[in-house]
Amino acid sequence: MSDRVSRAGPYVSAMTALAEPAVLPPRTNQEQPMRILTATSRTQGQRASDFHWCIEGEVVTPVRVICDRDRELGPDGGCGCGRSFAGLSSHKATTTAIVREISGYTLEDLTEAVRSYRQQAGCDDGQAEAEAEAALIAETAARYDEGTILELRLDDIVVRG
Repeated sequence: MSDRVSRAGPYVSAMTALAEPAVLPPRTNQEQPMRILTATSRTQGQRASDFHWCIEGEVVTPVRVICDRDRELGPDGGCGCGRSFAGLSSHKATTTAIVREISGYTLEDLTEAVRSYRQQAGCDDGQAEAEAEAALIAETAARYDEGTILELRLDDIVVRG
């Protein structure tokens, strides 16, 4: 079963969502935990196409380019870009992410992590893009309870059953 994470349907398109303004829940103080997406090995092996090359617990992003082969063969075929989150520290991938609440972590911290990741990956395209991607990560995580395991199915982010 999938969960509705966008205004448009049962999924959120990671790339399309960057074009939409993020609506984040208000944070009254810095001590209030912030929900983010992190790499997890939990539920790995549920699909034959699973992999986990990230550092356990590192922040991940659902934003990535999906190759034509994965689009043609589906998320379980091809190279894996159609089913993977990218690790901001390791620059490696995983098919599973978990929603975590981190005390003291701010949207500014997440934006800096995304900016650094993008710069190291050779995609130093500006602060606005880093802010939009960080907002997408935070907005996505805020829609789920802490501990929810998510997976990507091409452009869709779904709760792993």
